[in-house]
Amino acid sequence: MSEIPPVFISYARDAASGQALARELYQRLKDENIPAFLDEHRIRLGQRWIRRLSDGVEHCKIMISVVSPASHDRPWVEKEYIMASRVEALIIPVLASEGDLPFQICDLQGLALFGEAKESNWLSLLDEIRSTLPDTSPEKQRQAETDYLNKLLQDNDDRALAFASKVYAPLAGEYRKERKRVAVAAMSPRLRHLKQTRYDEPLDPQGECTEHDDIIAAFRQHKRLVILGEPGAGKTFSLWRIAAEQAQLALSDGEQAIPVVIPLNRWDDPALLLHDFVLSQLDGLAESFDTLYQAKRILPLFDALNEIPFDQREAKLPQVREWLKNYPCEEVLLTCRKRDYRGPLEQELDRLTIEPLDPQRVYDFLHNYFGGDAAESDMADKLFWQLAGGDGIRKIWEKWKSEGYQEHWEDFWTLKEIPEEWKGEILLEGSARRACLDDPRSMIKLAGNPYLLYLMVEIYYKHQQLPESRIELFGEFVEDLIYRETEARPENHYSKADRDTLQNDLEELAWQLQCLTDSMKGVRTILSREIAEDIMPLASLEFSEAASLLDLTKDNVRFSHQLLQEFFTAQSFGERIKNGLKASDLWLPKNWWEPNGWEEAAKLAADYESNPLIFLIWLAEGNPKLAFEIARDQNLLDQKEALFSSYKAVWQAAITDVRNYPHPHERHAISTTLAWLDWDERSGIGLNELGLPDIHWLEVSAGEFIYGEKEEQQALSLDAFEVSRFPVTNRQFHAFVDAGGYENEQWWEGLQKEDELPKHRWKESNRPVENVDFYEAIAFCRWLSVETGKDIRLPTEQQWEKAARGTQGKEYPWGDEYISGYANINETWNHKKVGEFNIDETCAIGVYPLAKSPFEVMDMSGNVWEWCLNKQSETAMVTPDLSDDSRVVRGSSWGFDSQDCRATCRSFKLPQHRYYHLGFRLVCCFPPVSDH
Repeated sequence: MSEIPPVFISYARDAASGQALARELYQRLKDENIPAFLDEHRIRLGQRWIRRLSDGVEHCKIMISVVSPASHDRPWVEKEYIMASRVEALIIPVLASEGDLPFQICDLQGLALFGEAKESNWLSLLDEIRSTLPDTSPEKQRQAETDYLNKLLQDNDDRALAFASKVYAPLAGEYRKERKRVAVAAMSPRLRHLKQTRYDEPLDPQGECTEHDDIIAAFRQHKRLVILGEPGAGKTFSLWRIAAEQAQLALSDGEQAIPVVIPLNRWDDPALLLHDFVLSQLDGLAESFDTLYQAKRILPLFDALNEIPFDQREAKLPQVREWLKNYPCEEVLLTCRKRDYRGPLEQELDRLTIEPLDPQRVYDFLHNYFGGDAAESDMADKLFWQLAGGDGIRKIWEKWKSEGYQEHWEDFWTLKEIPEEWKGEILLEGSARRACLDDPRSMIKLAGNPYLLYLMVEIYYKHQQLPESRIELFGEFVEDLIYRETEARPENHYSKADRDTLQNDLEELAWQLQCLTDSMKGVRTILSREIAEDIMPLASLEFSEAASLLDLTKDNVRFSHQLLQEFFTAQSFGERIKNGLKASDLWLPKNWWEPNGWEEAAKLAADYESNPLIFLIWLAEGNPKLAFEIARDQNLLDQKEALFSSYKAVWQAAITDVRNYPHPHERHAISTTLAWLDWDERSGIGLNELGLPDIHWLEVSAGEFIYGEKEEQQALSLDAFEVSRFPVTNRQFHAFVDAGGYENEQWWEGLQKEDELPKHRWKESNRPVENVDFYEAIAFCRWLSVETGKDIRLPTEQQWEKAARGTQGKEYPWGDEYISGYANINETWNHKKVGEFNIDETCAIGVYPLAKSPFEVMDMSGNVWEWCLNKQSETAMVTPDLSDDSRVVRGSSWGFDSQDCRATCRSFKLPQHRYYHLGFRLVCCFPPVSDH
C-alpha cells in the first residue's frame, strides 16, 4: 500500500485550463517538497481509479479545488467536495480563469491563479499549505518519535509494564524492581517455535520444534510470530519486553522501527475500525504512520487477541487478518491464550509457545530475586525445596550429589526411569524420587507459571510459608493487596462486614464480566463504568483500584489481571449451582466443545470447592472434556468411575449417533474424552484378548468395478479380498512397537528403518496412527501376518479404490457429491469452501458413520492419507524396495479439501517420509500373496 499524500488536487479532467493548472500546481508543490495527489501521477495502470480517488480524498489534509467552467456540473468533482468536507480537510478553491465558484463551495475564500496576481497568490497558497500541514522537518519528526518512545517506556499506567518494572530485570537500565534488581534470564521460560504451515505443505517429517531461551532472540530470528501460552505465562510481559527493547534501540538509532503496542482487549468500541485504533496508540506519531510504514519503521505488537469481546469478534477478527495483509510488516507480534488460538483467531504467523518454567528456571529466578548474601540465598533455597515437595525430594538430590551426579540436575527432574548403568544408591532412590515428583501436593508445577510464581514469592517473602493450592494462593495475594492499601491509607480501613461486602461485590462484578449482557456465550474483560457502579459503590471501586485489584477509566472497569477476574468468578459457582445453575447454561449444547472463556474459572472453582468430585460431576454434564482435564490436573483419575461412569454409555453411543449429535466437532470432543479415559470399547479399534490388533475385516467381493476417472476411467476385475473397516489406530500400532517390532530384524528385511520411533502428534488410542512411513507400515503388516497366520499387507491402489467407491464408480464413498459434515477434512478453505467444519487434526476412527462405503468401510475420505503398495510412476510395481520411488497415497486427510478426498484422487509420498497427515489400513488376501 503506497503512502497517500496530504494534499489532494481536484479538477475537471475535460477542462483544458483546469487540467493545465492542476499539472502546474502538482509540479510546483513537488519542487517545494510537498507531496500531492494528482490522478495522472498517483493512479497506476490496472488500479481501480474510483477507489484510489476516494482514498486520496479521505486521507488528505488539504484539498486544492481547481475551478474551471466545467467544475460546475461534474458529479465526481461534487463528490470530492463532499468527501473532503466529511473528513474535515481544508478546501481551498483556486480559479483557473474568470468565473464564479461552484455553489457547493461558494462560501469559501478562494484564490485566482491567473493573470497578474497569479504569483503573489501562489505564495499565499504556499504559506497556507505549509502552516496547515504538520511540520515534517527531520528535526520535528525525530522529536515526536523521541517523545513517543519515552512515553512508552515510562507509562506506569500499563499493568503489564508496571509488572515488568517491579519483578523483572531492568531493560536497558530503565526499570528497577522495588526491592532488588533481577537478571532478565531469571524468569525466562523455554520457548518452542513452530513454523506456520499451509494445508498443502508437508509438515516437518520429524515434528521437531525449535527451542529458544530468550524471547527477544526468538523474535529477531523468526520475525512474524504469535506468542501463545497459558494464563499468566507471561505473554503480555514478553510483548512488553520486546516493545521496551525496541524502544531503546529506536531512541539510539533514528532508522530503527517504532514499536506500537496495540492492546486488543481495550479495543471495545464496536464502531471503531482497527486501523483507527492502531493510530490512536501512536499518540503524536499518528500523522506519521504512512511515512513510517513506507520507511519500514513500524513494529506492530498486538496484545490479547483472545480478549476481543465475543459479541464483536465476527466484525473485528476479519479486520485483524485484513490489517496484517494490508500492512505486511517485516516484523509483527501477536499474543493469545493457547487454548483459544484456533479457528477464526488463527493468523498466518509462526507460533512461539511459552513453556512452563522448569525447576532449573524456578531455582535461578528465586536466587536472583532474593539476592546474593548467605541469608537470602538460604531463603531462596528453602522456598525452592518447599515448592518442589519438601525435605524428602531435597534429601534425594543430596544423595545424587554425594554419588557424583551433581551435573545431572536436569535429569533429576525429568527422567522417568533411572538408567540401569547408573550404580549405587541412585538406582535405589529412583522410585522414591518419582513418588516425590508425582506428589499432587507439590507446587513446582504451579511455580512453572510466571504470574503464580510471582504471587508465591510475594507471599513467601511476607509469611515465610506458602498456601497449598492456586485458589489459596490467590486468596492470600488478594488479602495482601487489601492489607497493603489499608496500611498505606488508614482511612481506608475496612471492617469485616465491609470486607465481606467487598468480596461479594467483586464476585458479582467478576461474574458479570464473564457473561455477555445478552447471552452466556462468551467472556469479556471490560465492563462499562455505569454497570459496575450499579454493582459496587463508587468508594469500593476506587478502593479496589488503589489496591491494584481493578483498573478504572472514565468509561470502563476491568480486573488488573484476567486471572483475578477468574479467581473471583470461581468463588460464585457453588452458590449458583445450589440455585439451579447447570453446566449447560454456561457451555451451551450447540457449541460446548469450543473454548468460551469459562475454562480457567472452572479450574479454579474445582480447586475452591471442598468436594471437587461433586463439582466435576456437575461439569461433566455440560463439558465432559473440560471435566476430564480438571480431574487429570488434580490427580483425581483414580476416581474416574465415581466421576464419570454415569455418562459412559451415553458418551459411547454419542460418538456414532449423528441424529442426536449432528455436529462432528461434538462427536470428536466426546471421542477424545473416551480415549483419555480408556473407555472407547468399540470393536475394530483396539486389541483382542491376545493383545493383538482387533481388526474388523470386511469382504470385498470378486468382480468388476469402475476404476479411475475421466478419460482414464476403465472397468477392472479384482479377486476377492478383505479390508480393515478402519485405518490402523495408535493402540494397534503400538502393540507392534511394544512387541519389539523395531528390534526384530525379521520384519525389516529389505526395508529402511529409522533410528528413532515415530513421534505422533496425536496419541489418543482410538485415532488413526500417523507420522509413519511406508516401510514402517510394511513391517507392521509382516509382524501381524506372522502373529495371526493371515497374509496381511497394504492395499494396492486398485483394491483401495474399489473398497472406497464400490462397483458403480461413486465419486465419494457415500455418493457423487460432497456433503458437509461427512468427512474429517478442512471444509473452510476459501478457494474451495464446501461447509463450516474443520477439526484441524485427526479424529477417532468411525465418528463419521454416514460416510461408509458400499462395502461398509469407514474413514476412506479424510482423517489420514493412507499408504498403498503401488509406485507412483510404475503403478504395476507393488513390491517394497529401497529405491526413492514415491508410493501412492489415497483418501486425503484432516487438512485437505473436498477435491482431495474423492475416491479417485491419488497423491504420492517418498517412502521414507513421515507426515502428520499419513497413516495406513490393511487388506488380507486369499489365497495368500506375500511380499516377504
